[in-house]
Amino acid sequence: MPELHSIRGLACLAVLFFHGLWWYIPASATGLYGFLRDWTSEGFRGVELFFVLSGMLITGILRDTRSRPDYLVRFYKRRALRILPAYYAMLIVLALYGMPRSFLALSFVYAANMAPLLGVAMTYGPLWSLAVEEQFYLLWPLCIRRFSNTTVAVISVGIFIESAVLALGLHNNSPQSTFPIWYAAHGLAMGDLLALFLRSRWGQNRATVTRVATALMVVGVIVVRLSYLHWARPQLGMVLSCGWDFVFAAGLLFALLAGTSPFAAWTRPAWLQFFGEISYGLYLIHVLVFYAYQQMFHPPVLTQFLVGSVVSIGLATLSRFTMEEWFLRRKDLPLRSFFSKPPGLAGAAALPENRPAS
Repeated sequence: MPELHSIRGLACLAVLFFHGLWWYIPASATGLYGFLRDWTSEGFRGVELFFVLSGMLITGILRDTRSRPDYLVRFYKRRALRILPAYYAMLIVLALYGMPRSFLALSFVYAANMAPLLGVAMTYGPLWSLAVEEQFYLLWPLCIRRFSNTTVAVISVGIFIESAVLALGLHNNSPQSTFPIWYAAHGLAMGDLLALFLRSRWGQNRATVTRVATALMVVGVIVVRLSYLHWARPQLGMVLSCGWDFVFAAGLLFALLAGTSPFAAWTRPAWLQFFGEISYGLYLIHVLVFYAYQQMFHPPVLTQFLVGSVVSIGLATLSRFTMEEWFLRRKDLPLRSFFSKPPGLAGAAALPENRPAS
């Protein structure tokens, strides 16, 4: 599904621009810098788009393979080979850079999102969202295997509501109220519901999918607009900002429709496919690169963004096509032959399940 790979690339670029520009431009900036700050202010929504996309893809994979006898082993092995090598390499880099050991210890077991509850400083933001996703990967296969689609849908709706309501306490002062264990998991839940819809009888009809996508977009735009009108009441504004999940869900459906239409080529430009390919490594490394460069040279923001982006993209590309590639080519090998030669790329590409997931 290359159209979804393009969306992954867009999401990662949005986060790159947010952390590279918005973070470092003061709110009082005018002129070009003021424009850039305004233009990139919503870039963090790229993480929410990642959540919706990941929920849809993972639930789809699990739903399609839950009758396999090696269902759990296969899923956990493939997820581990995709995620863990680059992740633990990043932890080593952060340790060498001097990140606090307490935070790294939590991150080692994918519990960075629990840092506020335990009184540990959240010193590297990208690890928080990855912790939420990894916990989802750990628990969700059991739900898909055990429960019917209807029950899974009900659970997903419950997660969406519970996660959104957590925002009501995010502006209080108690540690518990700022404890973001599963805040933003509403995106994963929305993705779960999308995957179930696409595998239902309604999801097989293009006209129905188009109508659902249109309805989601309309609802999402209205709710997002209301969220901006209520920023004087931040808690309500944050709850309503979950309307972005509806917008992103609609975007994914429209992308799937376009990707299976005569306009498919428009959904997969080479440059977006490239950024989709390196998105994981780029998401891991870019914040550290921007911060380290700023600390060492104190450059102008635009210079920092350009140099930091080039360095981050270079490191992510190196990681993706060396270390990560070595592990990815072994995702379908039995554990006992893990260190044997992987299958040829032509043979592997012919398998539907070898399409990029996240």
